[in-house]
Amino acid sequence: MMRNKQQPPPPPKPRKDHRHWSQQIQESVVSSTHEDSLNIIVKGGADSGLFCFVGDVNHDHISYHGQKLYTEDTILEIQGQKISGYTLRDATLWLKQVSQNGAPVMIKTLRPGLLPRELRQFLTARFQKGSVDHDLQQTIRDNLYMRTVPCTTRPPRPGESNGVDYTFLSLEEFYELEKTGDLLESGIFDGNHYGTPRPPKEPQPNAVMRRPTPGGNMAGSPGDTKRKRNNSSSEAVQSNDYTDELPLPPLTRKKSLERAHSSSNLGPLPSNWEMAFTDEGQPYFIDHDTETTHWLDPRLAKVKKDSDSGEGRTLF
Repeated sequence: MMRNKQQPPPPPKPRKDHRHWSQQIQESVVSSTHEDSLNIIVKGGADSGLFCFVGDVNHDHISYHGQKLYTEDTILEIQGQKISGYTLRDATLWLKQVSQNGAPVMIKTLRPGLLPRELRQFLTARFQKGSVDHDLQQTIRDNLYMRTVPCTTRPPRPGESNGVDYTFLSLEEFYELEKTGDLLESGIFDGNHYGTPRPPKEPQPNAVMRRPTPGGNMAGSPGDTKRKRNNSSSEAVQSNDYTDELPLPPLTRKKSLERAHSSSNLGPLPSNWEMAFTDEGQPYFIDHDTETTHWLDPRLAKVKKDSDSGEGRTLF
């Protein structure tokens, strides 16, 4: 007996405000009224696979100089530091550090739904290079690479150390990480799988460390970022700052990962199209020419059409 075919969900209604999320950033300058730490609870974090967001706010103990903070707001910056890709621990420590003794703190946030809650969902979306969305993806990756050791299925090269340059995995082990959702991003380059695992909740005691400068860049020149090959992985650049110790991968590793993640880039959205997200973080697409919404990425539809017409492109 044939069952009735399950109908797809109705398309979500387009938001009335069609401005890009970058045009809806809220700036709040806050300080504690009791000269102690701010009564703001941060939740989420890359160790949970999430953007950081406001968990709870005690408005009675906060002085505002601008817009208010609200529960569930996505946190993009704290005192000039772009924290997308931070662990919950690092974001909380940074907020505590810059708000000491009642010091005012600039916090940039977005209301819920303008960005997905999950980092993986945003990282797997395709954006035009140089766009605000692409820049945010790079910020997330930069912050992740300071806090986690990427993994790969390729064999180690001379001088590379397991757990320092990469975590070297079998194909079965890699697939298991993907299956359990422990990879925030993954891709294939030169026939090998690469992935970015969730960072640990606490810094690993034997990780190779670098400390960030106040502007968010790593201390030292680009050449200094390459780990010394012959030293133990416990060798570290010690820091007395709020972040204690943070790992930094080699530039060569970062480039390999970026090539893997961008190997299937579909390019920018067509003109007058916009990617949006439901309150649950599910992406959908708005055609502003027809004022209609669609679940299917229009770029994927074009790839399928080209493939069907025999142009040799493959839909994955």
